[in-house]
Amino acid sequence: MKLYGSIHTVAAPEKVLQLLRDPITLGKIAPDGFVFAERSADAIPFTFRRRIGVIVLNLAGHVALREMAGLATSQVTIEADHRIGGGVSIALDVTAQTGPDGTQALAWTGTMEARGLTARIVKERAAEADKIVRNLFERLAEQAAS
Repeated sequence: MKLYGSIHTVAAPEKVLQLLRDPITLGKIAPDGFVFAERSADAIPFTFRRRIGVIVLNLAGHVALREMAGLATSQVTIEADHRIGGGVSIALDVTAQTGPDGTQALAWTGTMEARGLTARIVKERAAEADKIVRNLFERLAEQAAS
């Protein structure tokens, strides 16, 4: 599934992206069900447990941010495996943009792939992935501005 979108931000887009490296900030802004651990290597491990309808999503994974040298683009990856098989992979290219009037924005394009049981769950709720990514960047922007 393709993911794309953008948000305006008062804070510098680079500052917003840097918050993806902070497990405390991620814990503050994440939807219910997420628990983040201390950063290990280049990623922040997490678990996610939430009931969606009659199904309980029980995922373990990590969030990573890789800045591209010399480019205004960063890569965000989210990998998660379901405890009974399957999982979700989200890969995003995130670009900081400045409009002609000086407004700042973050734009993203990427993909989400689901496999196994998770694929059946996500397929029925494809709009959820788009909503989760948009909410993530909106909440990060709010934290960066405060």
